[in-house]
Amino acid sequence: LNSIMTVVSMPHLLLLLLLGHLVLRFVIKLRRDAARLDALKAMFANPEQRKKMTLKIKETKLERLWETVDGAASSVDLSTLKSGHWKAAEVEQAKETIAAFTAGELPVAEGATLVAVVSKTLNCQPERVLQKRDLKFVADWQRPYVPKSLLGKRTINVSDDELKSHSADDAPPPSKKSKVGESPTINEIDVQLNSHSADVGTRDDDGG
Repeated sequence: LNSIMTVVSMPHLLLLLLLGHLVLRFVIKLRRDAARLDALKAMFANPEQRKKMTLKIKETKLERLWETVDGAASSVDLSTLKSGHWKAAEVEQAKETIAAFTAGELPVAEGATLVAVVSKTLNCQPERVLQKRDLKFVADWQRPYVPKSLLGKRTINVSDDELKSHSADDAPPPSKKSKVGESPTINEIDVQLNSHSADVGTRDDDGG
């Protein structure tokens, strides 16, 4: 042992111990990952487990969407959601919700999308709302909610460069003059006739 300690200095010994510790942690991590992978394989190999996992993912996704409506965490059970045929009362409730959303008169969080608000109000999947023919008049389901107190009061900061660029884009195109030997367009003929008529009228007034 003394001879080994003589050959291996203290810094080298510490380095070997650290390297061994890292290797051991790496092996343990590999074994844990392998165990988790085996558990996942067994889970997805079973149709029932795979179905439960798919439903859980959908429920979590819908919970996060509905949480943006009022900030309140809610537990979603897909089996209790409305589906299939729409009742007349549902259509009217959806239209009233859309009207109140547009007017900014709903007690929901600012920025919540229209489809999220309507689907939570009706307790159904967003896809069911998007596919309803009676609601096809809605142009933008992803429109964010703006309270009535803020409607028409938002300001947009536009830089001078953007303003100049926008003005240049909106400027009317310059008129094109007919080249020599090129037939004039109908608009150019109308302009020439109007100009000629104006000149003739002016000369008649002067002569009279």
